[in-house]
Amino acid sequence: MSGDTGELCGFEGQGDREIERGDVETCREETERLQAVDDGLFVILQRSGLSPQVLSGLVKDKDSFGLALMSVWLYMQSAKLGRVPVDPPKSVDLSGTRGLSPEKIFLFLEFLPPSVEELTLDRVAVRGAALPLFLRFLRKVAGRLRFNFAENSLDPKDAQTIFPLLLPHLESLSLKGNVLGMEGVSALTQAIRDGHAGRLLSLDLENTGLTKDLLEVLCGAVQETGLRVESLNLSGVQIGFAQMRVLLPILCVGSLPCVRVLQLRNCGLDNLRMKELSYALQIRDLPNLEVLDLEGNDFGGHGLGFLSRALRVDAVPRLKKLNLLTKAGTVDSVGVSEFLQALRAEQCPDLENVQLCLGTRVAEEDLSALAAGIYPTVRTLALQLRPKLFSAFLPQLVGGSFGALDLSMEVISESGEEVNGALNLVGDALQSGRLCCLQKFAVRSYDRTAPLIFRDTAEGRAAFLTGLCHRKATLLSEISLSRVGLTHTDLSLLVEAVRTGNLSSLRVLDLSHNSLGASGIDALMDAVVNSAEGLPRLIDLNLTRTTTGAEMGGGSVLAALGSGKLPSLERLGDEPPLFVLGTDDLAILANGSKRFPPRLCTTRSFVVDLGGHTPHLRAEALIQIIAENDEGQPPWVWSLDLSGREEALDSLVASREARCRHDSVLVRVKVLKLASCGIGDRRLKRLGQLLSSHGCPTLETLDLSGNEISPAGFSAFIETLRPGSLPKLTTVLLGHGVPRFISGLRVQPRPEKV
Repeated sequence: MSGDTGELCGFEGQGDREIERGDVETCREETERLQAVDDGLFVILQRSGLSPQVLSGLVKDKDSFGLALMSVWLYMQSAKLGRVPVDPPKSVDLSGTRGLSPEKIFLFLEFLPPSVEELTLDRVAVRGAALPLFLRFLRKVAGRLRFNFAENSLDPKDAQTIFPLLLPHLESLSLKGNVLGMEGVSALTQAIRDGHAGRLLSLDLENTGLTKDLLEVLCGAVQETGLRVESLNLSGVQIGFAQMRVLLPILCVGSLPCVRVLQLRNCGLDNLRMKELSYALQIRDLPNLEVLDLEGNDFGGHGLGFLSRALRVDAVPRLKKLNLLTKAGTVDSVGVSEFLQALRAEQCPDLENVQLCLGTRVAEEDLSALAAGIYPTVRTLALQLRPKLFSAFLPQLVGGSFGALDLSMEVISESGEEVNGALNLVGDALQSGRLCCLQKFAVRSYDRTAPLIFRDTAEGRAAFLTGLCHRKATLLSEISLSRVGLTHTDLSLLVEAVRTGNLSSLRVLDLSHNSLGASGIDALMDAVVNSAEGLPRLIDLNLTRTTTGAEMGGGSVLAALGSGKLPSLERLGDEPPLFVLGTDDLAILANGSKRFPPRLCTTRSFVVDLGGHTPHLRAEALIQIIAENDEGQPPWVWSLDLSGREEALDSLVASREARCRHDSVLVRVKVLKLASCGIGDRRLKRLGQLLSSHGCPTLETLDLSGNEISPAGFSAFIETLRPGSLPKLTTVLLGHGVPRFISGLRVQPRPEKV
């Protein structure tokens, strides 16, 4: 019995050992597999990185949110194991999310590593149903944080609850673009009085709607308790006589003892206000000031003269940067001379960077001295000069005199010869390399005889455009050549500069009111498409009135838009150009529409017309482009003309039945034209069912003219529409195109007026 037991026990022991060896082997294999997975994930993390741009881009979209969450989790896991393959993220921007719920946003925030020091949120995360989640998040915040409210994200009524929780953790708060009102300002000032802003080093109140009364409330609290911020931004506050009376008492060491950066951009400061501000600086009220930003204000030469009296080491001993890029430059040469003399005086503080805008009234000797580099602290110079003054500046220009130079030629009553000479000087400086610092160049004409003036400037135009072809303009961001009489010869030089990539830094290109013709536009667009980089930074391409009438040959422009070579484009001119497409152009539209610049598509910047110009083009082709767009109806389809196509209604209905991801191909259409489409009473009712199924929230005009529709049929159409399906429809065209106005057709079940 014992032997049997022993044998059994021996057998069982051997089996256990074999099972144990199997378990160990399985465990080892599983560990190796998981390790390989981890190694692969860490490699992915290492290659993608966790830069603020990458992480913010991933987390904003619902389709890549999971990848963002996994990346942050991987980083935290690798940090625990001592394997940190990438630099830790320092900031995250969660504004402008697409399809994310507040719950997902705050789930992501729960995983953020402690390395994140700066956070940007918008209304999706701080308003309405998200507010309790935001407040719960604030109660968990530890450490110091730089926090930015995206534009129009903060509800002033919530500020009283938010600020006491938020401010104690902050070293920087940006409320830029959020109108605070009395509720918001009162909440902020109360938090200051209660000591919640004791750790705050930077406060940005730009464009927060601070009126004189609100400014008085804010300044009262600062004057009462003091504010130890090092940076204060009050840009956008309109500072007139009354506002300056309120502001001046806090511009002192008693109220702002630590302020180093003061921003008063676009505040409407005129010469008298500059006199008062300069006096506050002159009596050493802000001894720690290092940066004074006055860009976009209205003062001129007199204001510069007043400021020159404060440029003394005993008044502003630490001043390093001074931004004086005013709106319209200076109109007083004496004040300019006084300011420039102050820059060279022994008692001037050790300035490092002065940004200066000078207008049409500047002494020639001052221009020559600036060009020669006698004032090395002037690093950015904007000149708005009459053509004759170019000869006082450009011949003396020394390469490297400026970090950035903006040149604007103000043509008022000059002769063509004077303008031609100035353009020649610009071209020579470009070709010699002395204008490598050129950032903006504009020619502005204020004379009705401009066409006659520029008729005599062919040589100068050629010299300037040849200069652009000669070398890469790495800093050049803006060219404005409106109304300068550009010819096809001129355009061929510009086309060459684009094709060779010399203008890849451009953000603005204004060619408006020049007779370029469709062929000229085609040549320019072909250059964009065939260049290596295209124009990747271009935001504004102004082609207004460059062709005869409102129509523009659309194929080449749409090909450029769909090539991916204009990814940043937002505007195509002062008036939305009309692109008239032929049958061949539809393939371009179909292939490229998904790659159109995203910002351009949301601004109604152009119109595509496939109306009577393409009678043989069937409606299915166009509607298929719209229906197959991954994001729903393309934003640029806001006016849809299917007139004369009897298959149009059937195509719309078929596309609606086939779609499952998006509500309607008409979701953004404002004008729908179905004139002469063979629509009778029965088909009209079918149209009503289509419009009613998911609604057309933006439709304003419906053109049904030229169809056989009876009063009874139209009444049946109205009956078909569900209430609220066409909230903005105001006009229906019936019969022979006679407009019928619909009174507040939100659509009520039985509208009274048709």
